[in-house]
Amino acid sequence: MALAFPVSSQASIGRLVDEARRHFELRCTKQDMFGADLFSDTGWDIMLLLCINSQSSLGLTARQLSDSLNVAVGTIDRYLKTLGDKGLVAPAKIMSHDGGRRVRLSTNAMSLMSTTLLPAHDG
Repeated sequence: MALAFPVSSQASIGRLVDEARRHFELRCTKQDMFGADLFSDTGWDIMLLLCINSQSSLGLTARQLSDSLNVAVGTIDRYLKTLGDKGLVAPAKIMSHDGGRRVRLSTNAMSLMSTTLLPAHDG
């Protein structure tokens, strides 16, 4: 079990977002080269996108995640339910203009992402 460490500063959050973006871009490149069906990890991709979006208080909707990942909204909803059950996503404070539910990474998930993506000396 991974230990969670707090993301302590704006600089740390900025590095975390940059690293999440780098990982997401690498996953997109792999999918372009080898096909999406060979390297699919929808739950991780959702967490990377929410991490990239973490500096905005708006969060993302299932539709936005679906469009970004080219995955059916129903699939995204199932992953969001599982991530929510594990305490990794939380409702964002602001609803979308169409009334859709926005989500963001929980504080614990941000800490876990930091532990996972940033070198130990940065966390």
